[in-house]
Amino acid sequence: MRIVVFLEGGLVAGVVDLDSPRPSSGIEYEVMDYDVLEGGDSPEEVREYLDNKTPELLAYMKRYLPEEYARFQEAIKES
Repeated sequence: MRIVVFLEGGLVAGVVDLDSPRPSSGIEYEVMDYDVLEGGDSPEEVREYLDNKTPELLAYMKRYLPEEYARFQEAIKES
């Protein structure tokens, strides 16, 4: 499966599997937006954002994106 995520104005406009003729047909996806860290969100808002992510995504970040994961943890440690 080769996934492309189309963004428009910072929002997901569509998700397409390039190997499938039908766009966005039953493809599950998550978006991890690092702008949450730069947007002046409070620690509570960042925690709420992370609470809405799947455990699988957070485990992936912890294992393969440790610096980014640490940035989120740093942002929420005061909440």
